[in-house]
Amino acid sequence: MPLDHLREALHIRQKHNQQVANNLERLKRLMLNAETRQDILDGLHPWGAPSSLVFHNHIAIFLYLCAAMLLLSFFWVNSTSGHLLILSMSGVFAALGWLMYEPSGVIKQHLIALEHKTLSLSYQLKRNQLPAPLNQQMSATQFIRYMTTAFPILNQGSYSNTISEFASLPLKWGEQSFSAVVFRYDYEDHVQTYNAQTKKYETKIIAKHCWGILCLNQVARGILVSNRSMSKLGSPYHVKWKPSDIAINQKLNFYGASEMHLAKQLSPSFTLKLMAFFSHCHGTIQFHHELEMCCYLTERNLFQVANHEKTIEDISMLRGHLRTLRLANLEHVLQHLEPLLK
Repeated sequence: MPLDHLREALHIRQKHNQQVANNLERLKRLMLNAETRQDILDGLHPWGAPSSLVFHNHIAIFLYLCAAMLLLSFFWVNSTSGHLLILSMSGVFAALGWLMYEPSGVIKQHLIALEHKTLSLSYQLKRNQLPAPLNQQMSATQFIRYMTTAFPILNQGSYSNTISEFASLPLKWGEQSFSAVVFRYDYEDHVQTYNAQTKKYETKIIAKHCWGILCLNQVARGILVSNRSMSKLGSPYHVKWKPSDIAINQKLNFYGASEMHLAKQLSPSFTLKLMAFFSHCHGTIQFHHELEMCCYLTERNLFQVANHEKTIEDISMLRGHLRTLRLANLEHVLQHLEPLLK
């Protein structure tokens, strides 16, 4: 915005706030140049300069208060010259306060960016990028459209279905390497409710959010397994199968093209693997019927940061925060997916 550019051009900084601004510039350069998580941690210690990450706006606030008090005195002065003097002085104080005020949102933006960079380097996450096999075939927009049509579990909304966030993730389990995509899935449903006052049915839109992992290089089994009952899946997942084991029936639901196909795909060993997986993870997993892909969907936020400091006031606190930064939910799912898929 033009006012922001003007403010930057005319900006007045206190010594302390200038040091904080210098720290933010160093963090920005560190984020751009770091190639590993350890590079970031090493760049934060030793810092060798004042390490504060909090702007002091006491003088700016004092100037704003002076401007406000002058405006209040406007009503106690009767002369025109007095009014002009008060307005001009309050304007000067307000302008100086505006030029000296440092918004804390700038610090937050830098910290969030550094946090994302650290997580990306730790897990080799590439946000808004697809793995090489998919990236060569389609754009991000095509990928989103493709996912919501290829997988019934990503087409649950009657009003809208979209993947609002995704990141590629390389997996190495033993000697096997896989490509995966971690994503957030949002969908909206039309729900009719009866209003007793108007005695009419009203349509409401209910938004829901899920997170998932798409794994490539998997067997095209053509089955869908969930620990909750599913409906409106469509072909070829329209047949629900019940194995002979009562304990498995009580915990899992199996869907596929036919009972014969499901019985063939769900060998005893693979069924035990599914039981072990769902004893730790809730949700739904779908193995595509044609493509060598499987998709796991859960209500757990896989992008959620396990360690999140409420306030980071200096470089030392920032380093401690980044050192213990983890995506605990993602780690938990990957830990239990490994014996199922490898």
